Amino acid sequence: MKKLLFIINPMAGRREAQTELYHMVKVMTDGGYEVTVYPTSRRMDCARKVEEDAARFDLVVCCGGDGTLNEMVNGMMHHTDRVPMGYIPLGSTNDLANSLGLPSKVEDAARRAISGTPFQMDVGSLGGRYFNYIAAFGAFTEASYATPQQIKNVLGHFAYILEGIKCISKIQPIHVKVTADGKLYEGDYIFGAVSNTTSLGGIFRLDPSTVRLDDGKYEILLVRNPGNALESQAMLTALLNRDFSGPHLQMLKASEIRFESDEPISWTIDGEFGGASSDTLIVNNRKAITLMV
Repeated sequence: MKKLLFIINPMAGRREAQTELYHMVKVMTDGGYEVTVYPTSRRMDCARKVEEDAARFDLVVCCGGDGTLNEMVNGMMHHTDRVPMGYIPLGSTNDLANSLGLPSKVEDAARRAISGTPFQMDVGSLGGRYFNYIAAFGAFTEASYATPQQIKNVLGHFAYILEGIKCISKIQPIHVKVTADGKLYEGDYIFGAVSNTTSLGGIFRLDPSTVRLDDGKYEILLVRNPGNALESQAMLTALLNRDFSGPHLQMLKASEIRFESDEPISWTIDGEFGGASSDTLIVNNRKAITLMV
């Protein structure tokens, strides 16, 4: 039989991974796999397990949220011969799963993980770590990793909104030089994102016709600091309407992006804290991994 390493985050998705474990494993064994189940117990446990043991398996599947998927990919990127991977989304937001069109029902997602179409996806690198779909700084980004897991389990996506409201008073513009594929942009920004997804935080969506997860390019959204309440309203309206023709929003595409600032910028990558730096280089590693979609 083919061998499958199944890594679950037992705390994700209102602990649904625990209650649905039998049904997911049965789908995999019925599909011809001998399944080894590994429940994570601490941060980066999934990455460590994949880095150490993935080569012994034909397929690696994780069940959890965006952070669990990030760890699985980080572990796999340390291998030269990378094993195909599957993803069963059980997080509060599941931005990348939405972009990939993965099922929300766990049994359907388990079936897709073992019998879907192999898709070679881009992976980003930032400061020695890898990310799947977003690296961001500025307004509200802290909410994604500051929200306690227990509150996420109870309130789901609404928990991020509550945490974001608490962060409003902390919003300060950051003066940043951005070099995207050799072109320089500079300004005072309250938010910046380098993304490979059609959904940002489950709230703001990019046009699916302009976003490809395997083209070697990232979409870069920069939001300039509005000077007054009227400009703030105009900026929010443009953001919701995906109108990047005005003075407050910039949308770029590039494969290598450098951010330089006088003060260290705190980054969020795939919903987790990604460190702080005053000189950050982000590189797109085209078609670096294979996901079953």
